[in-house]
Amino acid sequence: MMIDPKEERKLRTLIRHIAVDYVGYYDAPYEMFDWAAWFEGSTLGYTIAEHSSNLERMATNFYSTHVDGSSIWHTGILSPEEHEALVRVDPVALGRDAVSQVERVRELTRNPSLEEKPFKNPGSEALYAWLGGPHPSRFDTVMKAVHKGMTEEETEALGRQILDEYIFEMDEYMDDEREFMDKWPDLYRYSRDFSGMSLTEFEKLVGKAGDRFATALLSRKTLTGEECDSIVWLLCDWAYAVGAYDKVRAMYLKGRLFSDTFPAFVTMDDRPDYETVGKWTEKSVSKMNEIIIRRYSQMAAEDALDEVENGDREPGLVPDIDDRLDTEGLMIDYPECGVSRIVAVVRSMQQEGMKAGLRLFHEYWEKGPEQRSHALKDLDSLRYFEPVESEDPQA
Repeated sequence: MMIDPKEERKLRTLIRHIAVDYVGYYDAPYEMFDWAAWFEGSTLGYTIAEHSSNLERMATNFYSTHVDGSSIWHTGILSPEEHEALVRVDPVALGRDAVSQVERVRELTRNPSLEEKPFKNPGSEALYAWLGGPHPSRFDTVMKAVHKGMTEEETEALGRQILDEYIFEMDEYMDDEREFMDKWPDLYRYSRDFSGMSLTEFEKLVGKAGDRFATALLSRKTLTGEECDSIVWLLCDWAYAVGAYDKVRAMYLKGRLFSDTFPAFVTMDDRPDYETVGKWTEKSVSKMNEIIIRRYSQMAAEDALDEVENGDREPGLVPDIDDRLDTEGLMIDYPECGVSRIVAVVRSMQQEGMKAGLRLFHEYWEKGPEQRSHALKDLDSLRYFEPVESEDPQA
C-alpha cells in the first residue's frame, strides 16, 4: 500500500523530532544511525541482530594502556606518540611488576586474613587490572610462568611476552577503530566526537540520523519480522514519549502549565544569595523549567508504558505496545510487515502520547515531594547553583 505523502511528511518530521528532542531511556540517534546503515546495505552478510551487535562493539570500543605508572583509556585512534610510549616500556620492569602481582596474589591466597592494600608500585595495580581484564586465562598463564628464583632473563622474557600482547591488542583495537571510521563515519562522529561539538553542530548531526533513517525506512515497502522486532517497538515508545512532551511543552508555552497548586520548578526566588557561574535572568529561569519539562514529561510517559508492560497499570489511557503491535501484525512472528502500517501505528502512538501527556506529567510529580529536588539536579551541568570562586587577594 502506498503511503500518503502528507503522512510521509509527518513521519519524517516526527522521526527528526525524536532524534533531536528525545531524552528518555534509549539512545535514539545511535539506533537511527545503526538502522539506517542496515537499510542502506551496510550489512556485510550479518543478520540485523549481528549487524547491531557489531556496531555496538565498535561504538563502545576502548583500549587501556599502562605507561609510567598510569592508566590511560583511549576511545579513538592512538597518536604516534602514544603508540611509541607503549613500545618504549621496559620489558624487564614490566616482568618485575608481573612477578610482584603474582607473589601478592599468592600471599593473599595463603593468608586470607590479610587486608588488601594498595600496590607499592603505582603502575602495578593497573597492570593487575590488565592481567585479569577481558582475558582471565591471561593471568593464569602468567601465574604459571612465575616461580621462585626467576633469573633476570626469565623476568625479561615474561615482560616481553606481556608487552607483545599489549601491542597486539592495541593494534586490533586500532583496526576496529579504522573500520568503524571508514564504514560508518557519522556514527563514529556521534560516538567519539560529540563532546567537542557546539550545540548547533550536535543537533545537525543527530538531525541527520533522523533524516537518514526516515529516508531508508520509507524506501522499503515491507520489513521482515526480525526487522520489525528490532525497530518498531522502540519507534512506538519514542513517539509516545515525545508526543507527551509536545503536549506538556505546549501548555507551558501558553502559560497554562503552572498554577498555585502546581508551581514552577524554578523561579527567580530560587536564586542563591551568592554569585553563580550561570547567570540568573528571566530567560535562564525559563530555560531551566523547559529542561525539566523536556526530560520528565518523557520519563513520566515511559514509566507509564513500563507499568503497563509489567502489569502494574491497566492499559487504557496508556497503551500496551506489545498488544498493539501484535494486533497490527508488526511482530517477529509475522513474515513481513507493511511500512505503511508501521507509519500509521507510530503516528497514532504520538497522538496517544499527546492525549495522555499532561495527566501523566502531573501523576509523576504526585509520587512525592522529593521528585522536584531530584529534577533540580539535572540543572547542575548548567552551573546555575555553582558559586563563582572568588580570587584570594593573599595569593
